[in-house]
Amino acid sequence: CLNDGTPEVRDASFAALAAIAK
Repeated sequence: CLNDGTPEVRDASFAALAAIAK
């Protein structure tokens, strides 16, 4: 991600990954 330093983006990316993983 471009703004991987921000908690919001990290949380969003994690949520997306979790959704795909499930």
